[in-house]
Amino acid sequence: MTGVVAALVLGALTWSFMEYVIHRWLGHDTRTRPNPFATEHVRHHGEGNYFAPGWKKALAALGVIGLLSGPAIWLAGTSAGLAFVLPSFFIVVAIGARQAGQQALAALTDFQTV
Repeated sequence: MTGVVAALVLGALTWSFMEYVIHRWLGHDTRTRPNPFATEHVRHHGEGNYFAPGWKKALAALGVIGLLSGPAIWLAGTSAGLAFVLPSFFIVVAIGARQAGQQALAALTDFQTV
């Protein structure tokens, strides 16, 4: 059980590092452009209220899970391996939910009555 909890914590910390790497090298480094992340990221910088659609984030999270699941399960076993990989999906879903709330609030703030 402690291995699974440790894998969850390590997975969350690893996701934070991966998020930095993705943002830094795929979002801002011109040597890696064009790429789908950079397209969305540059648009976000141009339009402050723009966030990539949730389905794109979920698809990216599923890609990360797909890439990491095999090696993680091979190295740590099924339970700990999946515990390591799953935080990336839940963190992306939580970020998407937060952004959807921000967009709804912005829409309400911009709402004008005639």
